[in-house]
Amino acid sequence: MLMLFIRSLRVRRRGIAYDESIMYGIQTDVLKPGTTEEYVRYAFPLNNTTLLSSFTVCIRTKIIQYREVVPIFSYAFSDRADNALMMFQSRAQLDYYINDQKVSSGLNLRLDDRLFVWHLYCMVITHPAYWIYVDGKLLKEDRLTTPSTDIPLNGTLYIGQEQDRYDGGTDPDQTLSGFAAQFNFWDYVLEERTIKNLAGCLENLRGNVLSSDFATFDQPGVTSEIVPLQSLCTEEPMFVVFPLRRQVTGARIFCGILDGMFFVPEDEKTNNRLHEETNMFAEVCDFKSYRRLLLAGTDEEQEGVWVNFNTGKRLEFTSWFDGEPNNGKNDNCVVLRNDLPQWGDINCEYSNCFSCGMSSKNYFFIRGLCKPDEHRIRFIMDGYVNDRPYFRGYYGMAIFNVGEGTWVFKDTMANLTLATMTMEQPEEYPLGRTVWDVLEPFCDFAVGDKLRLGLSPCTIEEFMCSDGSCVPRNVRCNLREDCVDGSDENDCGIVLFSGRYASHRPPPGRTYREVLYIQPHVHIVRFSKIDDINLAFYMEFEVHLTWTDRNLKFKNIKEEEDKNKLSTEEVDSIWTPEIEFLNVNDGLLKKLKSNVYARQTGEAEPPDFNDAMMETVYLPNNVALVSKTFYSHSPATSTLFS
Repeated sequence: MLMLFIRSLRVRRRGIAYDESIMYGIQTDVLKPGTTEEYVRYAFPLNNTTLLSSFTVCIRTKIIQYREVVPIFSYAFSDRADNALMMFQSRAQLDYYINDQKVSSGLNLRLDDRLFVWHLYCMVITHPAYWIYVDGKLLKEDRLTTPSTDIPLNGTLYIGQEQDRYDGGTDPDQTLSGFAAQFNFWDYVLEERTIKNLAGCLENLRGNVLSSDFATFDQPGVTSEIVPLQSLCTEEPMFVVFPLRRQVTGARIFCGILDGMFFVPEDEKTNNRLHEETNMFAEVCDFKSYRRLLLAGTDEEQEGVWVNFNTGKRLEFTSWFDGEPNNGKNDNCVVLRNDLPQWGDINCEYSNCFSCGMSSKNYFFIRGLCKPDEHRIRFIMDGYVNDRPYFRGYYGMAIFNVGEGTWVFKDTMANLTLATMTMEQPEEYPLGRTVWDVLEPFCDFAVGDKLRLGLSPCTIEEFMCSDGSCVPRNVRCNLREDCVDGSDENDCGIVLFSGRYASHRPPPGRTYREVLYIQPHVHIVRFSKIDDINLAFYMEFEVHLTWTDRNLKFKNIKEEEDKNKLSTEEVDSIWTPEIEFLNVNDGLLKKLKSNVYARQTGEAEPPDFNDAMMETVYLPNNVALVSKTFYSHSPATSTLFS
């Protein structure tokens, strides 16, 4: 009986089973700025005299919105020891304090910085050694330089806030927006195997000093619920429903532009969740019969064998309505009903609303701003505003529809609408390159300016087509249309002018105090005629003049020089050297052809992640200009180049 009683304590305490945990939702309204009024806090008794020099602290968190600093946990036992123990994340970097010293300084410990992903962080200390684990993997092992790490258990612990003094001094820009679970504190060193088991949800060992599953925490403004342990180690399927009517082919193309996949549920829970989410779009999507939403299933290859459109693998989960599928070879696609979370088969030529499957790896980049790092230009599709999917930035920016095809670009943290634009087709989305009207001054833009923004999943190794799809960067302006809309061959000029460029003035030499050096080359093509009587000859030749113009920049330069021909407008707008020939026989000099080319002499600049055009830019010292002029000429004695 005693053994059974002890086991029952292990299985269930405070109404929580061994395979369950309490999950806290902290500042989960991502359209609101950070606040110091919502937190999870535990105050140890002030008269507690326990000192710990060997211990383990673990916590699991999931970030859904970034702040300047994202505190994971913070423990303080006095105003001077406000960082007695602390872990925090800044972009993709993990930092931590032990005994009020920033031990991680200069280590540059990199993390998975995606949103909506659970991570388990563990700090293990037995003075002077310490270990930092993330998701069961050892991230850092080192030794402390402090004489001891005695931590008194009479302080305050905050989850999702950073203390700048004992039990206070919190900052709204240094808060967790997301979820936390499984905070556990042990007065001994956990074995690495145990930490790996905790990370993989194979074990749910609670802290013997403190456990968020058993202790009572202060949680003003914070939600909490009991969740299955395994839910903390699995990524719930993510999808976005689009109230657009498309055929299957159009739906697949649209999802591909989003770097997602045409979606079909793979389990009953997700299928029910998808159906429930479509209810808000009934007015748009329920336009005929029972059909509401296209799903990514087909039996087109083999009648009666239903496979995933994206993978070609047989569907392991289906939810057919009674009597479905029912129309043989004519109906090879799948639709979700409007009345029940069940399926029917339809003709693939029908147009319906659809959904795109996304993952935490899918995010967009907003280009054309002035952000200091690429992390701040990341956007995701997350939920709906005004019954339309919207784009949300990692750091509080948002792009959403306000009706009649009008979209706004908003700083939700400052509650400012920065810019607005209207799509030509009201049902479309502002993907690719679009032009916005600035409503509030920001970056270097003034009210009334036209702002060109690019929104797409394209990385800096790619070029963004006008519709938001992506092609390799090196196919830009290669004389072939690689974008479906051909936009990779638009605006293929080579020269980038500064605002003060003067074509009448020669550029400086290697420095602004030196004269410009021009390198001439003469290539004799042929002697077309020799006149023995008049002691003259006639020849055709090509003169190459090579120079560097330090007042210009260049874009999209190819290794093959002949592909870098400047347009007539560009040649007329830049300074070019002139050639004068002396002692020409009877004025017999003809210029047959003349072109100017750009020659790559060095590497391109690192891609500018803020550039909405996503051009490959070269500085002037990495590009030489070459004029190639073809002449027919009868010289007398000499030729002078100037």
